[in-house]
Amino acid sequence: MLPQEGRTTGPWWFGLNQVQELPEQLLEGRFRFLIDWLIGYQASGPEHFSEEARALYAAAYDTPDAIRAGNGWYQTFGQDIVDAEHYPILTMPLLGLGGVHFPFVPALLEGKVADATYVELKGAGHYLAEERPDELARELTAFFG
Repeated sequence: MLPQEGRTTGPWWFGLNQVQELPEQLLEGRFRFLIDWLIGYQASGPEHFSEEARALYAAAYDTPDAIRAGNGWYQTFGQDIVDAEHYPILTMPLLGLGGVHFPFVPALLEGKVADATYVELKGAGHYLAEERPDELARELTAFFG
């Protein structure tokens, strides 16, 4: 179910994942709760995720080291913003794909890419590989083919 009016729409997990040590303490051995919540909040439908897939994702992130490693991405945002000001424009072909968050894809890359192709997978949520595997494979094959 994608975000609906009246529901929390801000990405609260960005802030949580920037806090040192707390996410590991809160989520170790409990990551399945977060996986299920994120799927329910960001997927176009829970039917795209089997019990096996949910268990695999949860197991992959269920230890303090895995949680810390995943959170490193969130914890570098500030430096990434500073660094991005000095990056040269990318000249290789780039494919930007998105579902519900598609408007952010070209917006974030504006002025940073010389040769971009953008494709919106309409009706998809955040998890393109699970929600639109055939469309995703088609777009990747066309781009890299």
